Amino acid sequence: MDPILAGCFRRFASTLLPRGYAVFAADLLGHGRSDGLRCYMGDMEKIAAASLSFFKHTHYSEPYKNLPAFLFGESMGGLTTMLMYFQSEPDTWTGLIFSAPLFVIPEPMKPSKVHLFMYGLLFGFADTWAAMPDNKMVGKAIKDPKKLKVIASNPRRYTGKPRVGTMREITRVCQYIQGQLLQGDGAVSDGSWYGRRGDMPVIITVAV
Repeated sequence: MDPILAGCFRRFASTLLPRGYAVFAADLLGHGRSDGLRCYMGDMEKIAAASLSFFKHTHYSEPYKNLPAFLFGESMGGLTTMLMYFQSEPDTWTGLIFSAPLFVIPEPMKPSKVHLFMYGLLFGFADTWAAMPDNKMVGKAIKDPKKLKVIASNPRRYTGKPRVGTMREITRVCQYIQGQLLQGDGAVSDGSWYGRRGDMPVIITVAV
């Protein structure tokens, strides 16, 4: 993981390490030091599969294979983490941890349906274009000034306009995740989702 961007999660890791947990992190494709076009997420299932391969390899390696294992994701990483969970065998993970997961796009941050439709008429040719209106998603989503300062100090952070394919995929996957959470044996109560996959109970609470 990019050492500067890791500053956003250093506090989380430093809380767990003294308690005997091992913490591993990886940049998503197109982010940090990973391969791929900067901040292009044209196929989030493939991006999730690449991350899942790393974390499953770590989980099943000799020092950790008999230990409980959790996945953690924040914001768009939370969306990818949920895809990783759906791609895993039911009993792979002991639990999931989310911080402000991007399961629902707030109204002020939603991409224009008109723009997505018009670019869609180009049959994927415009997918990698950094041409979507910038709705200042990071500034609107993160309210902690200290965290914003850490993000702003990262020389690898993406400052261009959102890519067409990225916004299309985020919109599609958010709708997919919402559909998955509302079907099966899950139930919604007081803004939280309760369900079970294999032997693992799943409770998702999204604080607004």
